[in-house]
Amino acid sequence: MSHPYAHIMTPLPLGRYILKNRIINSKSMPDVGDPAGYPNEHQIEYAARYARNGASIVTCQPGEFKEMKGRTFFTSDYDMEKRECANMFTKMVERIHAYGSLASAATMIYLPVDVSISAIHDWSRIPDEFPPGPEGIYAMPGMGESRDKVVPPEITKDEIREFIDLFADYCYKLKCVGFDMVNIYASYNASILAKSLSPILNQRTDEYGGSLENRARLLTELLAKIKEVCGRDYPIELQISGEETLKGGYTTEDFVAYCKLFEPYVDIFQIRAKSGDLTHVNAYFFEKECPPNLRYCKLLKDAGIQSYIAPVGGFQDPAVMERVLSEGTCDLIAQARALICEEDYWTKIVENRADEITSCLGCDKCHQGVCAINPRIGNPGWKDMTAHPTTKKKVAVIGGGPAGLRAAWTAAEKGHQVDLYEKRSVLGGQLIHCDYIDRKWSMKGFKDYLIRMCEKNGVHFLLGTEATPELLEQGNYDAVIAAPGSRFRTDAVPVEEGADALDVMSLFGREKELGRHVVIVGGSMTAVDAALYLQQTGHQVTILTRNRQAGHDYDRHSRDGFFAMWNSLEGIDTIAHAQATLIRKGQVVYKDRDGSEKTVDCDSVVLSEGRIPLTEEAKAFIAPGRQFYVVGDANQLIDTTSARMPMSMPGMPPMPRKDPNPVTTENGIRHSQLTAFWAANAI
Repeated sequence: MSHPYAHIMTPLPLGRYILKNRIINSKSMPDVGDPAGYPNEHQIEYAARYARNGASIVTCQPGEFKEMKGRTFFTSDYDMEKRECANMFTKMVERIHAYGSLASAATMIYLPVDVSISAIHDWSRIPDEFPPGPEGIYAMPGMGESRDKVVPPEITKDEIREFIDLFADYCYKLKCVGFDMVNIYASYNASILAKSLSPILNQRTDEYGGSLENRARLLTELLAKIKEVCGRDYPIELQISGEETLKGGYTTEDFVAYCKLFEPYVDIFQIRAKSGDLTHVNAYFFEKECPPNLRYCKLLKDAGIQSYIAPVGGFQDPAVMERVLSEGTCDLIAQARALICEEDYWTKIVENRADEITSCLGCDKCHQGVCAINPRIGNPGWKDMTAHPTTKKKVAVIGGGPAGLRAAWTAAEKGHQVDLYEKRSVLGGQLIHCDYIDRKWSMKGFKDYLIRMCEKNGVHFLLGTEATPELLEQGNYDAVIAAPGSRFRTDAVPVEEGADALDVMSLFGREKELGRHVVIVGGSMTAVDAALYLQQTGHQVTILTRNRQAGHDYDRHSRDGFFAMWNSLEGIDTIAHAQATLIRKGQVVYKDRDGSEKTVDCDSVVLSEGRIPLTEEAKAFIAPGRQFYVVGDANQLIDTTSARMPMSMPGMPPMPRKDPNPVTTENGIRHSQLTAFWAANAI
């Protein structure tokens, strides 16, 4: 019998190994370190989850050996010289092996920052706004130092030979710890290996610079040395960008030529975009059916590259993965976020239950060791919360937004009888706006997923029914979970008599009531979503934001891609550093950065100036002798994953004081899922 995901499930030989399927895990171990100085059970289990959830290769982040201590940017607190530390990594590898997967060691840790590939002899070749990269080779614009003062010394040929020998020895030690293969980091202009490939940053005049072959020499010699020391049958995965991010950098044609030179030593090419932000794709700047890095894979296949090719970035839908594997565009699929947000990803593929795979938001909270939509991630004790109760109860959930839907699904999954009250005729709460915006397909997918899971678990929906204390009393419920959410503020800016302003959430579905030119007061991602909606429905939009740009709260690992999309749009203008002070009929008054009063004419005004939790409304449902919980926006517990200590960099002014816990959409979703999951499991 043919399986719909037969190519994903087909094993693949890799030297002396056989990969159990075509899914591998890209490097994605979060910062969940242990002060003891070696991996704890939480980290070991985190790595094992990938193997259990389908990854045939799991990429881990080991520590450092004494030879390079203090010389690397990706410095780990783990001292691999300590027997306890090495033993815990061995246990991590064994746990991965228990699920039939290979353990790969990421070697980012071993890339030096106290030397550069080259001195910069011609600064005119360096773009004015270049990324400094994690090596710290270049100063960021505005730091007040001339750029030539922050370039470390050029690595000498003797130092290159020493570096290659030490690196290969490091890989051999990792092999002795138990790692089955190594992952070499040469992408994003973010290491000495990546910079050596750049015709802009590598300005050497010896055999390690100049021609393409010479620029490839450092990495070629390193790969060859690793094979010599660790054995020809010891697999190497090379993480490389399909082109360079700097203007005038290496091209896609150069990329293919490089891969041909590296092919004799590389078993798997893990293909990434020209920057880390563009690799961490989301729905704002790519289509679900076409993950962008596939184009680089096709170039390698067309060039006859025989090493395995694994694109990373944007792969979650197994139908898309099956298609590109069956077409021969690539040999493997590298994933991280998909295996984090969905607890049973592999099981649902095998059992052909893809409709039950949750839709990743692409918010990159997993870089903080948590997930916006999977409450179990980052909470090692979740198993203690999810035991099925001995007594089945009758549960009322108030509100059909993301918090209410998660609470209802979880409670029903545990065997309770659940009624969900929603005063509107549709489910989704504030996520309903995703139905109107093409670029919000991932969040729409998550909303629809929550609804499907409620339906599959027998939740009874009472749509168009506003819950009241009297109605719940009549229902004789054992427990009530209140998820009334929040409402958008309409009082943040004075409105003159005769003028009108629509709150941002009331906008969707009513665009025909607005004039052609709409001013949106507020610059958060909610305002951005409203602008996208209005722009795609033919309106001219001006955003007034107090910040330096619209989408200021889009502080994710994929911001390059988002702002490239945003800045390319026609029909949307932004007035930055603008504080709206008055809304008149056909006009908004604001103060600019200097405090001068200015105006902008418009036909309609939309307000996106924050939300007010409906906590007081939730309190009305408290009753003696009945379990009661408030979840989602109405529960004002701080989302600690969005909290940040104020930080400054040398030569830069201190950060301004502001709310340390911004209420962004993704932060709000994580908060809703976590509180709802906790409440439903407490019943």
